[in-house]
Amino acid sequence: MTVTGQIYTGWITDQLQTIGVNKQVGLDWIERLADLVPGVEPHATQVSNLSRFIRLNEIDQNLEEFYARLKTAIDAIQVSTL
Repeated sequence: MTVTGQIYTGWITDQLQTIGVNKQVGLDWIERLADLVPGVEPHATQVSNLSRFIRLNEIDQNLEEFYARLKTAIDAIQVSTL
């Protein structure tokens, strides 16, 4: 998340691969995140990005679901680094 409250996924796959985690974990996170906000999709050509930033106020009605999806991503990262 940026300091202005925008959720940004850029470079997540590269960052995960750097620590030995399969990039699919990042791609799955991007897909789950995009699915949370109507009109947002994984970027067509930049696979580690969303089609646009997600503003925090776009998920404030779904924070519990956002946290659940984030926990799923964190759990996948932790399993991958064991």
